[in-house]
Amino acid sequence: MAAHIYIKYFGKLTEIIGNTNEVIHIDENQSVEAIELNLLNRYNQLQNETYILFLNNTKISTKDIPLKHNDELCFMPLFTGG
Repeated sequence: MAAHIYIKYFGKLTEIIGNTNEVIHIDENQSVEAIELNLLNRYNQLQNETYILFLNNTKISTKDIPLKHNDELCFMPLFTGG
């Protein structure tokens, strides 16, 4: 079954992607890792960036989580300040 996944980008990642969000269509139960690899291949410059992943407003530490229809995956760059 197909699933719509909402991808959001923040900070300098929006400049790399050229947008703040996108919707991708995947086979349901694909993992976060599979989607991340797909996006890294599509947006090569992302490979040079450090970011944190959030799934449905929760920071995730593992990428083997299966995605479901209407999930929201956010790419949040590390922010520095002084």
